[in-house]
Amino acid sequence: VNLQESKIETYEQMWKFMSNQPTLFVNSSKEGIWRVKTSDYAYLMESSMLEYAVERDCDLMQIGGLLDQKGYGIGLPKGSPYRQLISTTILRLQEKTVLTELKDRWWKKQRGSTHCDASKTTGRNLGTVSLYGIFIVLLLGLVLSFALASVEFCAKRAFEASKSNVSLFTVICL
Repeated sequence: VNLQESKIETYEQMWKFMSNQPTLFVNSSKEGIWRVKTSDYAYLMESSMLEYAVERDCDLMQIGGLLDQKGYGIGLPKGSPYRQLISTTILRLQEKTVLTELKDRWWKKQRGSTHCDASKTTGRNLGTVSLYGIFIVLLLGLVLSFALASVEFCAKRAFEASKSNVSLFTVICL
């Protein structure tokens, strides 16, 4: 995302804030990561580089989703006979999850990848205690809907009983 040229209001506000404070800008990703680790600083970074950095440094974490999604491509000369072969091969590798396995192998298992303490990287997990409110709301909704259905049923039967001059008990039991 190019914040400076974006027409999305949130990004426009981000750019306005950042451009009024030139000290927020860094010259390299290395400097941005250093500032994140040493001060109260949030750094916007290209997603692949960010994921790679977070995999290797337990003091870093990614917050939120992607600002923009872009893919990568392989450049070939116009009319190249290899275009179809390369495209088909890449699709097959994606379908068989070979590319994901290679990424995991080289990003997570090789080159100094660390295994960070899960409590530091994932934040607070939702447990049963955290979900009590949801269960209470669902239970109250169930009880209220059952009570309302019962009242509606009895009211309809009472109306039918008064219309046909029979007892309410007789109409309910039928």
